[in-house]
Amino acid sequence: MRIMYVNTLGVWGGVATYLMPIIKEQVNLGNEVYLVVGNQGELTNNVQKNIPEVKIIFLDTMQREIKPLSILKSIFKFRKLVKDLKPNIIHLNCIMAGLIGRIGSLFLKSKIVYNAHGWAFEPGTSKKYKWPAIIIEKILSYCTDAIICVSNYEKKIADKYSIFKKDNQAIVIKNASRDFGLSHNKIRPKDGSFTVTMSARFWEQKNQLLLIKGFEKFINRYREKNQFKLYLLGDGPKLNECKEYVKNHNMEKFIEFTGMVNNVDEYYFKSDVVALITNYDAIAISLIEGLSMSKPLIATNTCGVPENFYEDFSNGCCINNTVSDIDIALNYLFSNPEIRRQMGELSRKLYERDFKIEKNISLHNNLYENLLKK
Repeated sequence: MRIMYVNTLGVWGGVATYLMPIIKEQVNLGNEVYLVVGNQGELTNNVQKNIPEVKIIFLDTMQREIKPLSILKSIFKFRKLVKDLKPNIIHLNCIMAGLIGRIGSLFLKSKIVYNAHGWAFEPGTSKKYKWPAIIIEKILSYCTDAIICVSNYEKKIADKYSIFKKDNQAIVIKNASRDFGLSHNKIRPKDGSFTVTMSARFWEQKNQLLLIKGFEKFINRYREKNQFKLYLLGDGPKLNECKEYVKNHNMEKFIEFTGMVNNVDEYYFKSDVVALITNYDAIAISLIEGLSMSKPLIATNTCGVPENFYEDFSNGCCINNTVSDIDIALNYLFSNPEIRRQMGELSRKLYERDFKIEKNISLHNNLYENLLKK
């Protein structure tokens, strides 16, 4: 089987984390795998280093920004690529790749799988593009064989706007992560410290600055602050704004910006809480990684994020995006170490039930096989 994976950018993030184990599985099965991206980055570097059998193709006109001429060029380039390679499956990831890939594959024989990784019409996204996005998704669904939703929420909101146009077109395959807990089975030392980690790209979707402000209010409750630490993992266009705030508020001692890291699990291991403050998210891989390591969560109650929790939120605090709510959640978990421990145990159980990578890969394999049988 020949499979072509398409992602708008070659950078690292939630989509890259999603793709890596799936791509590796297909190579292990003996399939011929291509990765088409708009630019080089941590995703392509990781694939080149760890899965050298994958053939990487750069479509330099494909980018996140809405530029009609670049989109048109990308469609023609992609169509030529598909005609030349004749993949059995084209697996498109993210909205722009979904647009270019589906139009570029019209009337060709490849089976088309599309994963938006969060709709452009979800609450928190740009209102300017809401209805154009709905109309485009409705039209393009006619030329899509399967649409993967990474959470029940994502399927529900697509149903609300009648996105799906074929029977059994939509399939929920929740995001997953490899089991970090297997390599970190030691108990973190009880040294009186309290550490929080958030791993996410610094851009308009996430809200690290709000977490910083909530953390600032939290530690200001206490005269002795040396035991507190906030790690912020990742990079992106909003990074300098966050660094400037931390510097101006004399918080450099308590907050560390790590940049891109390949050892997220090491930071999670030394943390008491894994956090994600986001404006919208279909479902969060960074939180799933925290679940695997038995960590209580603090995360925004928006879109599909609550699916990282039990229905009664017994494994963490699912909160509104306010400084006050962040402060209260941090103080509650800091003040109740036994509750933190119990929440962490429940997090691990939730990971084992819903988010193991083996389950995710198996569902993708079944999807591909069923499409080819048709």
